[in-house]
Amino acid sequence: MENGPIETLYRANVLWGPNGRFTLRTAGLVVVYQPSISVTMSKSDYEKNSSYWSGSTGIGIGPFSFGASAGGPNEDITTDSATNTVNAVDKTGIPKIIAVVTDVLPDLI
Repeated sequence: MENGPIETLYRANVLWGPNGRFTLRTAGLVVVYQPSISVTMSKSDYEKNSSYWSGSTGIGIGPFSFGASAGGPNEDITTDSATNTVNAVDKTGIPKIIAVVTDVLPDLI
């Protein structure tokens, strides 16, 4: 757009570079395939949380969600009351991006 915010920054030479509006570029991605997680907790925390999980069988930790309420029957949650542990394994077969690695663009102008 003529005289728009991007055009104005470009003409002022502050669009790119270390101090520009667009200073970062994607240098890489961190991708996981079939992530799994085990959570071991105190007996009281396990009992309290397992009563919530029994209704929806779902757990969300960071960028991952496991269970029927979080996306379908291919995800598996198991609990072990003897060790107060919840195990979750993503079996969807869909890779997940969990982080973006960036670089600061050099001042090319």
